Amino acid sequence: MLRNVLAAVIPNAANLRHICLQTGHKHYVGPFEAIDIVFKESAKRDGLTWSVHRPGAIFGFSPLSMMTIVGTLCVYAAICKYENKPLKFPGSKEGWNSLNVASDADLIAKQQI
Repeated sequence: MLRNVLAAVIPNAANLRHICLQTGHKHYVGPFEAIDIVFKESAKRDGLTWSVHRPGAIFGFSPLSMMTIVGTLCVYAAICKYENKPLKFPGSKEGWNSLNVASDADLIAKQQI
């Protein structure tokens, strides 16, 4: 699919200067396969550059996304406040003591622009 989109867009988008591939942690094609596709297709036109962005969990406002944890945590905090109960970490001890990767949606957008 990616190869087909690029094969159709690159020759027909005269103002296209850069291709930004965002893959994240989930890969529906192999990560190197996707990069290879972008590399080969972008090489067909002089001056066309490309970059790859791999944010992990993306935090930010998204009214239609079911994968953002920020809204869920806000509702949990509001319920705790309403019930006058302490805000406790809702996960496991291992989750509390581990490091995770997260990116801000607005920052990702600015980086890609």
